[in-house]
Amino acid sequence: MTSVTLLHTADMHNRLTAQAAEQLHGIREQNHALLLDSGDAIGALNVTVRRSEPIIELMNISGYTAMAIGNREYFFRKWGMVHKTRAAAFTILSANIQPVRGDMGHIKRWTTVTAPDGSRVLVVFLKNSYCNAVNLGWAGGWWDEDRKADMELAVEQARN
Repeated sequence: MTSVTLLHTADMHNRLTAQAAEQLHGIREQNHALLLDSGDAIGALNVTVRRSEPIIELMNISGYTAMAIGNREYFFRKWGMVHKTRAAAFTILSANIQPVRGDMGHIKRWTTVTAPDGSRVLVVFLKNSYCNAVNLGWAGGWWDEDRKADMELAVEQARN
């Protein structure tokens, strides 16, 4: 059986320094690891949008594989959430938030990545229900009641 090393960060709230980003990069490289973040990396609050999010560039330097949408990345309109994360060179994920119309731009439901050893790894982030369809306005809703079906679909698509 193949083993994959995962490195994980959470709730950085724009506190990643350039030195720490370089250290993360080195640790990721040394351990042949996938680097993931479970959200709340940026500094803007969930109800504000800033011109840019400096931490995203530092996360690019670190070599992140993927990041989940946290409440700080989340915004009550699709354009705000897409804008906050647009500079990411890594995949932005939220499996259970979908727009009523169109797509989420660069935000994906899940991704399959190739680990350093060549194995394929499915990366999925399911968000909790801190928001609901009434608040979203543009979204089709949070699929809290059917997360099992979302996971089954992700696995099925990753196998194909």
